[in-house]
Amino acid sequence: MYEVTWFNEIFTTPSSKAGLITVLITAFITIFVVLLNQVLTHKRENKTFINSKIEELYNAASEFENAINNTSKEVIKNEMQQNHKQTPVVNYLNLK
Repeated sequence: MYEVTWFNEIFTTPSSKAGLITVLITAFITIFVVLLNQVLTHKRENKTFINSKIEELYNAASEFENAINNTSKEVIKNEMQQNHKQTPVVNYLNLK
């Protein structure tokens, strides 16, 4: 009962009660917008992070593939030099 009488004493007119409701609604909307902004910012940062990691993975896979190709060419070249033969595989790989 004390809380209700305190409320009625402070907000005696309907216009003051309407002002309180307006302030409460505005505060609720403000808090909602701030939280929504935080969620969207976090999602954007997460996408950026994932995209950078995918790019790093792609570059590493490409470097690995190039290393394997170069190594296999060198192995074939060394084998051919040991056998002193020229085969179509070596010509295809443009080895000298």
